[in-house]
Amino acid sequence: MHPPDKKPSALARKEMLSLLLLPRAYICRFATAETAFFLALLVIVSSCSSTSIPTTNIPTATPGIISTLAPTSTPTPTPTAPPLGAVPQDCPPGPRLQNIFTDIIPVVGGSPVWAAGFVGPHAILHVGNGISTQNNVYTQHGWYRKILWRVSTNSPSPVTLHGGSLHDGTPLWFQIGNQDLTLSPVLDPGNAGEQPWTSFPSYIFIPQAGCYYLEAHWSSGSWRITFAAGL
Repeated sequence: MHPPDKKPSALARKEMLSLLLLPRAYICRFATAETAFFLALLVIVSSCSSTSIPTTNIPTATPGIISTLAPTSTPTPTPTAPPLGAVPQDCPPGPRLQNIFTDIIPVVGGSPVWAAGFVGPHAILHVGNGISTQNNVYTQHGWYRKILWRVSTNSPSPVTLHGGSLHDGTPLWFQIGNQDLTLSPVLDPGNAGEQPWTSFPSYIFIPQAGCYYLEAHWSSGSWRITFAAGL
């Protein structure tokens, strides 16, 4: 069954008709006022929503470049030089110096290798000038002193050196030319051309005044000497 059609009552029809008969200007004025009201309400709501809320500025960390220092090499501090002391008088007498070469001072040793830098009559190595070590340099290996080695070109093999303290066996350090420091330097005469020997400038390091020994070894022999070292 279809629901019965409900027809508008006479009063409703009359109200609708009266609305249709209203002047157009009145309707427009009513619509304009209503629109203005909603626009004003919208402006108020918008202004409320756009009101800035005070905020506390929290500083943020700005990424920066962290400078990484390249490792630098740290030089070994020069140790405090201990008093050197005078040349001991109780060392075993060293060998007498020999005049082997005409162009350098007397030497110690024997064929095929000799060493210049000692004074006599028996082998003594003055690290200072007999009074002080003001012009000498002290390192972690001791006071250094120049020694000139000469090796015969007739040597059957390179010559290996050693040295140490007669008191406690502390080994001596050597530096041949610009080579690294070593406890067992090797002197190889190689091809010296027409020269009958090869020269090897060097440094020997003396830790303190005392009695010492030097040894030279080659394929067919060796020698060993003792000497006293100090101011």
